[in-house]
Amino acid sequence: NSFTVNFSALNFINSEANNYAYLLSGFDDDWIYIGSNRSASFTNLPPGEYILKIAGSNNNGIWNYDGLSIKIIINPPWYRTALAYTAFSILLVVLLYSGFRFQSRNLLKKEREKAFIKESELRVLAAEAQARAIQEENLRKTQELEEARKLQLSMLPSALPELRGYDIAVYMKTATEVGGDYYDFKIFEENKFLIAIGDATGHGLKAGIMVSLIKWAFTSLHLDDDINTFFNESTSVIKSMKLGNLFMGLSILKFNDKGFNFSSAGMPPLFYFNSSTGEVEPVITKSMPLGAFNNLKYENHTLILNSNDVVLLVSDGLTELFNENKELFGESRVKKLLMESANLSADQIIEAFKNVANEWSKNATLADDLTMVVLKKLPIN
Repeated sequence: NSFTVNFSALNFINSEANNYAYLLSGFDDDWIYIGSNRSASFTNLPPGEYILKIAGSNNNGIWNYDGLSIKIIINPPWYRTALAYTAFSILLVVLLYSGFRFQSRNLLKKEREKAFIKESELRVLAAEAQARAIQEENLRKTQELEEARKLQLSMLPSALPELRGYDIAVYMKTATEVGGDYYDFKIFEENKFLIAIGDATGHGLKAGIMVSLIKWAFTSLHLDDDINTFFNESTSVIKSMKLGNLFMGLSILKFNDKGFNFSSAGMPPLFYFNSSTGEVEPVITKSMPLGAFNNLKYENHTLILNSNDVVLLVSDGLTELFNENKELFGESRVKKLLMESANLSADQIIEAFKNVANEWSKNATLADDLTMVVLKKLPIN
């Protein structure tokens, strides 16, 4: 009763702009729009018959609601079938008959009571031993997860760098003990530094392994010349590890005296607030995450920062955050909130986003890790 269905619209003109929706008749009341995601997951469906309908839109936003549909039958578990109920009834009759015979044997009553007491004592001892074993196993797993969490946190910067002329703030909240998001800094000299933010596939221990690889690459490989080369070298390392369908989205900002160069591999847009226009300009980079394909050419964008300009980097844990109505937070809300809070400090901008995100999700448990990095250009004294 838990499964995932993958699908794709056969429209090859600007196919990355295809959008999708699904409706599980008998479970959903209305279409659920999921943007460009090409899969729908269902968990713990009650037994019954359903019709899963898939709709899609092309790059012009034209929807086809007469798309595919499939019939899905969820069978009841074995213990709720007619055969099981019959077996339970027979078992109950046998137990009642055995009890009657037990009571009728007065001569053996005391002996059987003693045997029952002895057996009960043994069962209690066995249950206590099993409980202790389970408790010790849970404690071991908890300690291992805690060690993994500490290891991952140790790979993140222990403190934010002091960058002359910039106000910087960072926020990360993981969905599980070990997350798959990542951020880092590398300073070469005054006003020449790098900022990185990444998002591994999923979360948990596997994602933690990917974060470890990227931390090693960010620390060890050359980044002072060409980010494109760094991306491809990282992909080669990841593919050599044979990690299967485990990839890493990564954005890197390379700063100099005037502004920065921006390259991204499979990450959400960079949101740039231009203080002179009062508008937010998303910098969209269409690319594959690290570990997908070798020798890709990644786009490079150059931006000049002026006083009070703001740069916001986020993982998809924010843009793909659902509310109780299964609506996505989306990039448009990110733009609107950044415009409203851009006059604040970097820490205050982060706090504004945290408050709105918590209100949007009703403080529900995160389905994905959420990371934000804010950089604000300070006025020149």
